[in-house]
Amino acid sequence: MLAAGVVAVLVGGTFTLQGLGLVGPSSSVMVGDRAWVVNGVAIAAGGAVLAFAGFAIRRARKRQ
Repeated sequence: MLAAGVVAVLVGGTFTLQGLGLVGPSSSVMVGDRAWVVNGVAIAAGGAVLAFAGFAIRRARKRQ
């Protein structure tokens, strides 16, 4: 769960940056499209929740 959350944060960050036109090829359909900014932020936020949950579960298991 932790790894999936980290990957989702990275993917969401990439989508956000492409939507803002800061990263990626100029010919991409994602570049400059605000919908990808919103999608990227949502994916990154979901990934952060997953990563936090995975970290908390891992920590709880170590305490047992």
